[in-house]
Amino acid sequence: MITWSSADGKTWGSYAEFMRVSATNVSLMPKSLTFAQAAVVPVASLTAYQSLFHAQEGGMIPGQKVLIHGAAGGVGSFAVQFAKSGGLLVAATCGTANAEYVRSLGADRVIDYKNEAACEAVRDWSTEGVDVVLDAVGPPTLPQALDMLRPTGRLVNILTATADGDIERDRQEAERRGLPQDRFYDRF
Repeated sequence: MITWSSADGKTWGSYAEFMRVSATNVSLMPKSLTFAQAAVVPVASLTAYQSLFHAQEGGMIPGQKVLIHGAAGGVGSFAVQFAKSGGLLVAATCGTANAEYVRSLGADRVIDYKNEAACEAVRDWSTEGVDVVLDAVGPPTLPQALDMLRPTGRLVNILTATADGDIERDRQEAERRGLPQDRFYDRF
């Protein structure tokens, strides 16, 4: 079975051989997955979903445009599928080897970052920019991500891997470019 480890539905984290959980938080583990693979599904899928549709972060509505950086990864691959099923128009970045895979997930515009300039490709696809950039890659993509947003767009950054000043530096860069802090979100 797959479940989150919260017995009270409010807290996270555990390390136990047995635990009590609500039946509403449990589902059968697909036989085609290993335990390690199944353990990743809830975290990656929930991160993708909340990043796109949580009102304070992505808050996306059908017909809007999203750019998903890192679309072939765990969070990114879920995000492409959720975005399409939610009626969004999707541009997605990935490497050459994953372009067909990302296309098969439903991306409207696949950008091979190894062979295309992502910013130019997004602006060719959507001259006004995108409503949300979901960044599952990290700090190197920030300057370009800000350039690809509409003036009222939102940046959802799920990878702030260190506390060495990059979070504050990124926020300051967003502010310098006119993106108010209330439209810049760090998920993790």
